[in-house]
Amino acid sequence: MHYPLSMQEIVYIADPMCSWCWAIAPKVDQLSAETELPVRVVMGGLRRGPDAVEMTPRAVATWTAHWQKVASTSGQPFDPVGLRPDWIYDTHVPSLAVVAMRELRPDLTVEFLSRVQRAFFSEGKDVTDRTVVAPLIEPFDIDPEGFEVLLGTPHIEKATLDDYGWAQGIGATAFPTLMFATKTWARAIAIGYATVENMRAQVDAARVRVAEESS
Repeated sequence: MHYPLSMQEIVYIADPMCSWCWAIAPKVDQLSAETELPVRVVMGGLRRGPDAVEMTPRAVATWTAHWQKVASTSGQPFDPVGLRPDWIYDTHVPSLAVVAMRELRPDLTVEFLSRVQRAFFSEGKDVTDRTVVAPLIEPFDIDPEGFEVLLGTPHIEKATLDDYGWAQGIGATAFPTLMFATKTWARAIAIGYATVENMRAQVDAARVRVAEESS
C-alpha cells in the first residue's frame, strides 16, 4: 500500500504493546518538537494472530524481567501487573484502535498511541479487550461506544492489515523503527531504542542530503 507523505516527516513504525516503543515514546515527542516534523504512525504487527503468545508462569517471569530492563534503560514507568498466566499477548486489537484514531484524528494519533501504551505498561489494563481499549478514547472527545463499533469494521481491519504489510514490505522487523521521509526518499533514523541526540543527528544528516540533491 502507498502511504502519501508530506514534504518531510517522521514515519514511526510501532506496536502499542512493544515495550521498547513505550520506552522511546517521550523521545519521539521531543524529536518531533525539536525538528518541527510531523509524525506518521504505522502499525508493525508485533504479535498478532498466529504470532500471539500464550503467557505461562515462565513467560510472565521472562517478560517481567525484560520490562524491568527497559524501565531501567528508559526511565519509563512499567508495572507487570497486567502480565498473568493463561492470558494471550496479542497486539492486534490495540493496533486496530491506533489505526482507527489515525482515521478519525491523524493529528492525535501519537498522543493516543502513548495513552494505549501507558494503559498497558504502567496501569495493567488489558488492551487486547475492545471493551477496555475503547474507553481510552474518551479524553479525546470521541464517543467510546462508537469507537468500539469502528474497531470491528472491515475498513479498519483492512487498514491495519495494510499497515502490517507495508511495514513488512520495507523490511521493518524491529520495533520501534523511525524514518525520516520525503515524498521520494526515506532514511532510517532509528531501528530499536535510540536517544533523541542520535535521532536528531540522523535527521540533520538526512536534511543535508535532501538539500544537496535538490540544489
